[in-house]
Order: sequence, then C-alpha cells, then structure tokens
Amino acid sequence: MRKLISKKFGALLRGNWFLRLTKQYAKKIGLSFHVGSQCMHPISYTKGIEEMVI
Repeated sequence: MRKLISKKFGALLRGNWFLRLTKQYAKKIGLSFHVGSQCMHPISYTKGIEEMVI
C-alpha cells in the first residue's frame, strides 16, 4: 500500500520497519515531512503528524 504525500512523492507505510529498528538503538530519532504550501487548514498538519508517530 502506498501512502501518497503528493502527486510526485510517496512513502511506503510498511517501510517503517527501519524506524522501529532504529528506535531500539537510538535515544531519539527524528522525521520530517512537508505538508505542502497549499495546505490551508491546520488540521492537515495534525493528521500528518499523527501518521508519523511510531
């Protein structure tokens, strides 16, 4: 299943195995994402952040 971030780019939802593995060995890990300049509603940022939580 592919989670579309935009028409150009996407990220595989099942690709988070790497982040889970990293979490075992790192005290802190960081992720970043770009919601897009056409994001007009703050709830869109909230939804993006909720989907990034590991």
